[in-house]
Amino acid sequence: MSPVFVRPESEELAEAGAVEVGLSGAPEDVEALALAEVAAELPLDDFKALWQVLGRLPVDEILEVVAEQLSDAPDRRREVLTAWMAQTLGYSRVWRRQKTLVSEPLWDVLSARGYAELSARGEEALAMIGRSMSPHRTYLHPMAALATLAIWRHSKSEALVEESRQRLLGRALPDELAWLYEVVVIFERDERRTRAGKDEVEGRGLMELVELCVEGSYWELSALLSALMVLRLRGRRFSPTVENLVRACDEAAEVHPQEHAKWLQVMADATIAGQLSFAWLERPMQAAVRLSLETPERQQRLRDYLSRRAFDADYGRLETLYESWLSSLWRETGRAETWLLEEVRRTAEYHPARAQRLLELVVARRGRRRRGVGSRAYRVRLAVEELGLGEHLDRFEEELIGLYVRNLALESHAAQLVRRAGDRVDWEVNPYAEAEDLSMYLVVSDYERAFDQLTCKFDGVTMSHADKHAAARVKYFVQRRLDPNRVHRLVQRVFTPVEWLGSGLSEIGIVRQAVERGMERFEAHVASQDLRAEVLEEFGDAGVEVENFEAIAELPVERIFGLLRRRRQRRLLLGAVAGGVFGGLAPFSWGVLSLADVPVLLTITADISSRFCWYFGFDPREHRDLPMEILAVALGGSRPSAVEPMLVRQNLNEYVLRKSVMVGAVAHGGLTQLAGRGLAQVVERQLGQKAARQAGDLARRAVTRNLQRRAVEAVPSKTLPVVGALLGASLNAALIYDLVEAAQAVLTDRFLERKYPEWLRQIGLEESSESLAG
Repeated sequence: MSPVFVRPESEELAEAGAVEVGLSGAPEDVEALALAEVAAELPLDDFKALWQVLGRLPVDEILEVVAEQLSDAPDRRREVLTAWMAQTLGYSRVWRRQKTLVSEPLWDVLSARGYAELSARGEEALAMIGRSMSPHRTYLHPMAALATLAIWRHSKSEALVEESRQRLLGRALPDELAWLYEVVVIFERDERRTRAGKDEVEGRGLMELVELCVEGSYWELSALLSALMVLRLRGRRFSPTVENLVRACDEAAEVHPQEHAKWLQVMADATIAGQLSFAWLERPMQAAVRLSLETPERQQRLRDYLSRRAFDADYGRLETLYESWLSSLWRETGRAETWLLEEVRRTAEYHPARAQRLLELVVARRGRRRRGVGSRAYRVRLAVEELGLGEHLDRFEEELIGLYVRNLALESHAAQLVRRAGDRVDWEVNPYAEAEDLSMYLVVSDYERAFDQLTCKFDGVTMSHADKHAAARVKYFVQRRLDPNRVHRLVQRVFTPVEWLGSGLSEIGIVRQAVERGMERFEAHVASQDLRAEVLEEFGDAGVEVENFEAIAELPVERIFGLLRRRRQRRLLLGAVAGGVFGGLAPFSWGVLSLADVPVLLTITADISSRFCWYFGFDPREHRDLPMEILAVALGGSRPSAVEPMLVRQNLNEYVLRKSVMVGAVAHGGLTQLAGRGLAQVVERQLGQKAARQAGDLARRAVTRNLQRRAVEAVPSKTLPVVGALLGASLNAALIYDLVEAAQAVLTDRFLERKYPEWLRQIGLEESSESLAG
């Protein structure tokens, strides 16, 4: 029986175009067809599948597909080729992430040992990675840069080396500090291994790379590579940060100039050629001057550049550079002041901003043996706020005002000083500015005048452009301070005044009585004071002209903030000193003295809550709810439920009580007061209620005997007064800071409500009112 269907021959199918010539039904041919189909379009979006395909495809097909399909996608090209290199170098996808597999192989081949493991086709793939660049990019991609550096450094092919060299000359290396430091580490490690005889093959070194950067006019890169090498030679434990870079360059220039001479000279040459001004280059430039004794012409060029003081320097850097003169201001006033003023004038010729910062430091350090408390910027601001208050200006004040005008310094303390004393400066002899410059400065620095006719929409309210920042701060405060701050919550939750070891309930009663008397005095203080004239006088001294008390309502809020800044710092300092003094004396008094700062604390509280109302144009006698609302928000947060009169008294009573008990307990090492509620609950769960009570009685008797022995010996531990002082000062400062912050937020909210009727009050409304307003 003949078959119904006839099977055609493969040749006939090939002639008909149904199959390709030479394809059979063998399994290897089927697999080759499948690989060819996969190679035609690599699974770029699935790294696992890509990794598997790269492991099966021959290298020729991989390179061909990458060259044809990914010519316009340099990122994809680098990823595919680097993943293939990772396989050839023996990387396992099980133990490494995708990010590591497409970057770490390039770091490996940059070293001599890693490049030696690379095959000829691997070098070809590396060259393709180096060529994968965007035509619009002015610098090399980090992966392309690593591939280019590896070939330039280790390749035996002169054509590839020259191609890489031209690429390095045409495009800059990435200037990321951490990336460059890793490059320097590999170069330094290979050079060290070669000197030790561990590696026979040595590639091109870091100095050759620096010279190549100089040839390509990449001055910043050449200086940065040299500085990073100095940092590496300083020690491996130092991370590549700007601060460590400055320290390393300073140490190399002052302590080891001969050992690092070649790197210091390169930094100096790059600085002059590129007109660089980085802070870490100043000391190396000074060292290069000392190292150039045999070349007078070069030394003179270095001196001329140094004389310009062109290097960037913040307050900290200037204190480091001029510490010997600044520290002698209190000892050799005339000589140090004269030299520093001359240095300011020399610096102002080329770098007036640096001269201004140096003169501010001089003003902050005059007559002071120590640097003072707080950051440098804070100390400078406080010192400047005290200038220009006298009838006559000294030379420091006049020259600082001239620099502020020249530099258009718009910081609040600078603008206030210029407004306060600018008209008393003799502008005909001032070396930095003239009277016309002062007029321009007054216009530019007046933020409110510049935006006088401009309004903006904030939260649906049309308001002056100058008040939008204050409105934003109120919104931020309400969202951030729904609950008390962390310090208050810590005192509230952890330290529970169940019993005070070493004392009875009489001390707790003293606290409660003191708080009650303080609240009575608080209300009497608010009702008795009239600060209208005093507030208007302070506005006038600050350069803010106000016709009458009612005119304060039309001022921009920023003017009021500027006036309150100084008052806030004074109250913080007073509260911290009171808490520190009495907390430190508590160990010598059975803890009773930890209660002594309660009147001081309550007085400051009353002063802040009432006095700040006057500065915002509110008479607290007419707005009796305002001082209490400030105190409520400071203690309980911005939730409407916290603004309740009875709750305010309770919160203040508990806070002062817990804080006093805590300081007293710390002063005597009382474990129960330190652990508080949390420890008591843990002990009760572990031992049971009855056993916990017995353990507490035993501990109470033991501690009581200990306190009685201390009272007899009167020799408390040396550390307890310090701990008590720090704790008392910190808790007082935290409470006063909360009060000041709450006062500014509440009063700003009321101020905006009065100035803009459309503004809905954000603090103090009941939930029902808020819902109706929404």
